[in-house]
Amino acid sequence: MRSRARLRVVPFVVALALLVVTLLAGVLVGSAGLPVSGVLKALADRIPFVHVDSGFGVIDENVLFQLRVPRALMAALVGGMLAVAGAGYQG
Repeated sequence: MRSRARLRVVPFVVALALLVVTLLAGVLVGSAGLPVSGVLKALADRIPFVHVDSGFGVIDENVLFQLRVPRALMAALVGGMLAVAGAGYQG
């Protein structure tokens, strides 16, 4: 019984991991050369009660949080909506 439950959970865990990796890739790619460590530190700094200095200036923070993160989140939402619409269309 446990192996069946585990087999049901594995695809969701893999899909969630792929979503996180894809979102990070979407945030990291762009014409402004933001370092990976700085982006990860800036994202961690936005977690409540976690204070990490990313070393980014105002412009880098704006590029990250006003351009790249919303673009990546919107892409994930649109992709999810397209998946739901496609599943609904197929019946």
